[in-house]
Amino acid sequence: MAIYGCYTGTDMKSYFCDLSLADPKAGATLPIYRLTFGDARKQTGTWQDNHVSTWWGSLTVILHGQVEFGVTGGPRRSIVGKTGDIFVFVDTQGDGHSTHNPDFGDIQTANLRFSDPVDGLWDVFKRNFNGWPDNILPPAIYAPGGPPQGNHAGALDPTFDMKRFDRKL
Repeated sequence: MAIYGCYTGTDMKSYFCDLSLADPKAGATLPIYRLTFGDARKQTGTWQDNHVSTWWGSLTVILHGQVEFGVTGGPRRSIVGKTGDIFVFVDTQGDGHSTHNPDFGDIQTANLRFSDPVDGLWDVFKRNFNGWPDNILPPAIYAPGGPPQGNHAGALDPTFDMKRFDRKL
């Protein structure tokens, strides 16, 4: 099992970094508003063009199979994630990442969408994961009507309280 971060650099390109879980005694938790367990599906060899992570980003766990993610900056431009790998996507601005579903057979993922805690999400990420680089542009929500959201677009959970997003960040 490996943990990878996908982030936006200060140059607005997307990058990968290797992460590890921080000491649990640091007391941080990851606030989420939605957890989705995808159905097992057959991969078709399709590509999803570059897209940014919606809202404050997400955490994807590959439950079964493999999937390839790509970025636009840095020496490592793609990673094939395998069963058990975790990807923390905080590339909410800039170039975004691509997703390739090579014909590796079936795949199943779990996806957690982050919500913004009162004390700010970036501090929470820094307390939960070691390995974030210095050139990161902390995740920021973009307003409705903002940049295209790729195939990650869609309605939020109808029970989710959207009033908390009315404030300016």
